[in-house]
Amino acid sequence: MKKHYIAAIVALIYIPLITILSELVKPVNDFLKKIFWHHWVGKGVILILLYAVIAGILSTHRFEDTAESDRKFIAVLSLLM
Repeated sequence: MKKHYIAAIVALIYIPLITILSELVKPVNDFLKKIFWHHWVGKGVILILLYAVIAGILSTHRFEDTAESDRKFIAVLSLLM
């Protein structure tokens, strides 16, 4: 379960960063449009891949499974949303 918390945290950080970057740096926006037809489609595809890769990498790691650590992850997710 922790791998999904961490992947979600990274995803919630990625979206505003890539949005700001693509608005400020025209070649980034143009690259997303060129590869994925529309820049929002590109951001979404990259987001899904990022989430899957992080969750996959972290699936080999063993996390401490306690209610307290779950509450901490949920608090961080709440702050980011």
